[in-house]
Amino acid sequence: MEFTMGQRVLCRDRDYEKWYPHVFCKYLDKTEDNEHFLVFGGWTFEQCVPLEGNEALIYNDGDSPDQPEKPKPVVTQYEFLEHVEAFDGERQQWVPALYVKSDGSDTPHNVLLLEYKILDWFKEPEVRRAVRS
Repeated sequence: MEFTMGQRVLCRDRDYEKWYPHVFCKYLDKTEDNEHFLVFGGWTFEQCVPLEGNEALIYNDGDSPDQPEKPKPVVTQYEFLEHVEAFDGERQQWVPALYVKSDGSDTPHNVLLLEYKILDWFKEPEVRRAVRS
């Protein structure tokens, strides 16, 4: 999709974010796999669609009609304070944790690592239900 300077557009960075109206300025970089858009005001975004025909998306999330719908990632649901295990990449092992909350981001799981007594965010395959012995 091509945009022209001054064109009214909707922009966001991630699929789970809301679309916001802006005025297109220029392409910062454009490769086969990636595009970055600059809008007036100096903000940059990774996703951009024309405002015209997509008015219903303003301040909402979702895919525009002219983009193929992407499958929603499956995120395992856990209960608040459920005993889980999180994968410690540095030590390459599973560690005990308590589940705190989930959101729609790339790292949807917020857990309390019991051994370290800190909260951290993890991707979907890095959290699992605690193994009972």
